[in-house]
Amino acid sequence: VDKVMSTDPLASHIYTVPGCYLAAVRVTDSHNNPDIATVVVPIGDFDPQGTDSDITDGSTITNIDFIHSTNTFVPNLRQPAMSDPSKGSARGSGFIYTVFYGEEGGSGKIFFSRSNDDGETWSTPLAVHTYDSTGLYSGCSIAADETGQVIIVWADHFHRDLGMEYSFDSGNSFASKLIRDEPDCMYWCDKPRMPDVAIDPTNPDNITVSSNYNHYGNPTGWFWAWDQMYVDYSSTGPDGTFNEVLHMTPTEWRENYASNIYRIHAHYASDGDAYIIVMSSWWVTVFRSDDNGATWSKTDPTRYSLNIFSAGAYRDFDSAMDPTDPDVFYVIGVRRWYSPHRVVLHKSTDGITISQIQNSVNDNIGVNRLCPSITVNDTGAVYVMWHTNEFGDYDIMSDYSCDGGATFGTDIVFNSDDIGHEVDPDLIPNICGDGVVCIWEQSGDQSNGKLVSRRG
Repeated sequence: VDKVMSTDPLASHIYTVPGCYLAAVRVTDSHNNPDIATVVVPIGDFDPQGTDSDITDGSTITNIDFIHSTNTFVPNLRQPAMSDPSKGSARGSGFIYTVFYGEEGGSGKIFFSRSNDDGETWSTPLAVHTYDSTGLYSGCSIAADETGQVIIVWADHFHRDLGMEYSFDSGNSFASKLIRDEPDCMYWCDKPRMPDVAIDPTNPDNITVSSNYNHYGNPTGWFWAWDQMYVDYSSTGPDGTFNEVLHMTPTEWRENYASNIYRIHAHYASDGDAYIIVMSSWWVTVFRSDDNGATWSKTDPTRYSLNIFSAGAYRDFDSAMDPTDPDVFYVIGVRRWYSPHRVVLHKSTDGITISQIQNSVNDNIGVNRLCPSITVNDTGAVYVMWHTNEFGDYDIMSDYSCDGGATFGTDIVFNSDDIGHEVDPDLIPNICGDGVVCIWEQSGDQSNGKLVSRRG
């Protein structure tokens, strides 16, 4: 409210729609020298909208993977390790995309689906890759941009393949290629894990693909596996030649950084700088490339002992870039090494240095928490979700911040149904204004589940 020459210290305004608003006061002295102060005002709590939408509805998918979602481990050659991504989401060219692992007709497959209405409806899932009887699945990830480019990366332990499915027409058609193809091997050596992909927003030909490779460890790389990290880069788009531009040998990784890689993420900032963010045994290591991912330095990455995450194989770690500021990114994790389990948030404001800004995002600290997810939308609002057994069976909990993570609101249950297990949220900013779409697995424990979404 602009009150010209007002001596009244109070001004009021009624906001009718929940969201993040920028409030400002301007003061001008008698010599016409102005000054303005601003503050971001969060109005209302996080507001889940509609009901849970079944992405797998209308398909013949018989099983959605749940092995990473609870404390129970059930050996199955078709299921990923608990720290491998079994699904992913991306936004671009008027769609929200998702990729996930499931089973159909007794075969393990990677499915693709998309929505043009913020998750209200989804296309019938399309199988973009099918595993043969010897395949040992190890995760999948997806990236997209505004040109209609969609890239899916996947990994197979047994065949030692790091593969890609890509589209130039928003997912109407796909082509396949292998980024890395090694001879089949029944031993646990050089197995690809945790694949991730990112597309440069300043040039769609710049692509970064990251993967961790087991080297002589046990099959899932949990505790004493020796780890390697590969980053591949293409200057000619996904149908071009990928070159290995960063390779950490087991000795290099253990001597210079840390052991036991649990998550690895590929990102691009809004200015085209490429990032690899690695979580390994209490440490976060940040690699940054200032030439769009063409070259990476092994000698000057930064490593931080955050001392908050669990030393285990769960996906208790996530990261996100701020699209409004190329020097801002967030790292979130669950502190499960000591009880109670807290969702803890860290932030970088200079593109490299990380500091803790939230010792506990969540309100109630006396329950189990797993698989946090974080994203930042086009207004800079920070959204966080995780699953918890606070109310008996697992539910998706949600919260958000309008001030860069400094303060959060009240945690609320995000899922509208309570069928049993609502687990492993994956967040993506929606395409219609503020807010996000969350994709998670619903019902069942290790089998017979659904993949659902909801907007908030």
